[in-house]
Amino acid sequence: MNILNLLISDHTFRTVALGCSLLGMVLRNTWMFCRFTKNKSLLGDAVSHASLPGVCLAFFYLQM
Repeated sequence: MNILNLLISDHTFRTVALGCSLLGMVLRNTWMFCRFTKNKSLLGDAVSHASLPGVCLAFFYLQM
């Protein structure tokens, strides 16, 4: 069976092909972002860990 015919006629094959294509595009963009910000990862970790107590306190404050 021809792949193009299968892509047009089979719903399962079309769904899997579309999902793999979208996943590939998203991961390519994510990889490029991580590649260019590799040296800044420690700064991001420091900022996220510094803001975590404030987020937790705000969560507990708003729940009461």
